[in-house]
Amino acid sequence: MQLRTFTGPDMAAALAAVKKALGPDAIVVATRQVQKPGLMRGGVVEVTAALEIDEKPTLRTTGVKELNKYATADMRNGLTRDLASLRAELRDPARPAYGASFDADEARRTLENADVETELATELADKLDGETDLTTHVARELGSLTRESLEARGIIALVGPTGVGKTTSIAKLAAVASLVRGRQVALISTDNYRIGAGEQLAAYANLIGVPYAMAPDRKALSDALREHRNADLVLVDTAGRGVRDSEHITGLTELFSGTPTQIWLTLSATTRQSELRALARAYGQLPTKALIMTKLDEAAQLGALLNACFHTRLPLAYVTHGQRVPEDVVRPSPSALATALVTAANAGDEGAPSLELGSEVQSWS
Repeated sequence: MQLRTFTGPDMAAALAAVKKALGPDAIVVATRQVQKPGLMRGGVVEVTAALEIDEKPTLRTTGVKELNKYATADMRNGLTRDLASLRAELRDPARPAYGASFDADEARRTLENADVETELATELADKLDGETDLTTHVARELGSLTRESLEARGIIALVGPTGVGKTTSIAKLAAVASLVRGRQVALISTDNYRIGAGEQLAAYANLIGVPYAMAPDRKALSDALREHRNADLVLVDTAGRGVRDSEHITGLTELFSGTPTQIWLTLSATTRQSELRALARAYGQLPTKALIMTKLDEAAQLGALLNACFHTRLPLAYVTHGQRVPEDVVRPSPSALATALVTAANAGDEGAPSLELGSEVQSWS
């Protein structure tokens, strides 16, 4: 077996080097970010890949157990997501190779086809340097927004408009933390606005086997947080309201004031451009720390993902892409998201292909 290590300024470039050197049969064994020393340090992505050169079974056919011999849990974290962009590249040889020149007008049209706002599409297209393809360019822009790899820890409250999937997202994050990683988790609902909202989260808590509390006001919330102060992760569900409901934002501010709660904004990839702008302004009044984008599987185009990131300027913590609990939640890979966005835009009326974003469950199994 031939085992080699490749580096690049980002994941897309490193994977391109793997493909060029080892061909389409190469298997990625491990990936990691390598920081350079110094105050103005940059970084590179390091990818270790294998190529079978004899008649023995390759890593492709030996399954997860064989892969575990070559990669630690930390190395496997994110591997499923990063492989999505490589698979898309290998499946479509007609796509321009990395490093090919792209016309700014063509790039702008592609981004607009993805439902990226015209002003943002123009700004991104104008940044193309003539040497980088659009997918890599979008991945870099997304990477500058994700910055660090955020993970659900401490006390986190999901806020956002009604219908974006806050309760289901909480169930997914709780299941991964409790069932997959073995952490102590507690669930709290402050939603006494929707009929049956508390019962839904209580049912999830019972299924996962974690404690649940209803906290309709600030005192009840403080009591619940005190009771579960030793938990590794406390997830708080909140009511969703219309974007014009200013009292809702005021109520959330008062509810979490004085508590060590991280407020994460939850938005849907199916949201229209004008609504995203209004939601970013409204929830921007809160001390939000991160962004979760839901329902990527229900969106014909993924421009809302870029629009939301640029309007909120929040680090993208997680994306969800299906109804399965806990499988369909994942920490974002900029390269995989960029590949999905550009591929769907180029598909046009033929419809977006199936998303290959991986799963927190798979990456930690």
